This record gives sequence, structure tokens and C-alpha cells, in this order.
Amino acid sequence: MSSQKLREIESTLKTLLEATNKNSAKIEAAIVTLDAKFDGLTNRLNKMEEKTKRMGQAQKELKQKIQACEGTSEHCYNVSKALVKENKIIKRQLELIENQVRSLNIRIVGLAEEYGQENLVEFMETWIPKILQIDVKEDPIVVERAFRNPMRPGKNVENRRTVVVTVSSIIDKDRIMVAACKAKELNYGGNRISFFPDLSQGTLLKCKALQTVKKGFLNDGIQASLLYPSKLRVVHDGKIYIFWEVLEAEKLLHSIKKKLKQNEQEDSTSEDTD
Repeated sequence: MSSQKLREIESTLKTLLEATNKNSAKIEAAIVTLDAKFDGLTNRLNKMEEKTKRMGQAQKELKQKIQACEGTSEHCYNVSKALVKENKIIKRQLELIENQVRSLNIRIVGLAEEYGQENLVEFMETWIPKILQIDVKEDPIVVERAFRNPMRPGKNVENRRTVVVTVSSIIDKDRIMVAACKAKELNYGGNRISFFPDLSQGTLLKCKALQTVKKGFLNDGIQASLLYPSKLRVVHDGKIYIFWEVLEAEKLLHSIKKKLKQNEQEDSTSEDTD
């Protein structure tokens, strides 16, 4: 082989070697760049993983806080419910105590001012049996105390003040109230006279409110009656309800009216279909 041919081969090999070295350098540089990119991606993935863990922990803590709040809310609801119930019981007990204090009292409405001015107690002990026709020969009615209520501001002076009488026993009070109920209509000195048990203001207001609710039941054909001193008895669908509170009675009345209205609408729809 000629020396010329050898030099050409050597030159070709040298060129190939240089090209190979250049390509190797480029490949190495690309690998380094790719490694750097992979490192950056790995760091990002690690950061995302940490964020995900923190979010998971935060969600767990939030869930625990929500559960704690739900438990606290339920506790507060139960406490408030118990307080409302206790308040109702205390209110009823106070009402009963106040009415027990007044249990021997009778209110007389309509008696003119000129009667009993000198000694109202003695007048009442004679006048009550007389107007109610109660036989007191063997068992007299004893009046311990009697007074007229103060005149309310703005009232006409001619208005007759209510007389409050306190008798000595519940038996005497019952005798008077039974006789007053039997008499139905009483007149004295040209004025109509009425006898009432002496109840607290709260009881009287509740009686008026229960009376209104009672009318609502009666208007819907539901049996209802007032129980002394301030309770409402309702008979509906074979059940007997006793209400101390007006709101509870109104709630039942509202639900019954709603049910009756639904039944009427269903009947009307059925007739239209026919």
C-alpha cells in the first residue's frame, strides 16, 4: 500500500476521531443539562409532596376543629334546651306559688263605693251570705281581710273599684264560688255583681290567651276546654293534650289546620279528576 493511501486513511481516521470527540462532548453536556433538569424536577416534586403532606395535615386539623365545633354546638344546644325547660318549670312553680298565696282571696266586681265604707270586713261577712243566699247560721263565713284596689290612673272616679276579700278557709271560698256560679246573675244597688277567684296577673293574661286558642280549636270542630286556673285541655284523634303554655297549644292548632287544609286540597283535586 502506497504512503499516499496511508496518509489519506490516517487523515480520515483523525477526522472521524475528532468528530467522535466533539459528539461525545455534546452528549456529555446534554447529559449534564438533563441531569440538572432532572434535579430541578425532583426538587419540585419533593416540594409538591411536602405541600401535599402539609395540606393533608391541615385538612385533618380542620376536620378535627369542625368536629370539635359540632360537639360544642350540640352541647350548647342541649344546655340551652335544658335551660329553657328549667325556666318553664320555674315559671310554672312561681305561678303556682303566687296563686297559692292568693288561694283564699275572692275578687268582687261591681259593688258601689258607698257600701262598706265604715268597716268593709264586717259588711262583707253580712253581705256575701245575703246576696248569695248562703245559710251561715251554724257555719258562718269569716272574712279576715277586705280592701278595695287602688284606682288606676286615668280611670273615671265613678268607676267601681274591685273589692278583694280574704276568707279564713278554702272551704268558705268554695262555698262562696259555688253559690256565685249557681246564682249566675247577681245585682245589688242597681249594679251587676260578679265574683272571681283572685289569680296572678300572669295567670289572667295566660287565661285570656288560652281562651283565644280554645276558640280556634272549637272553630275547627275540635273539643277543647279550660282547666282551672290556666291550662287548656284538647281532645284530638283519640288523644288528650294538656297545655300549660300558649305557644305549645298554638303549635298543635297550627299543625291541625295545616293538615286539614292539605286534606281539603286533596279532596278538591280528586273531585276535579273525577
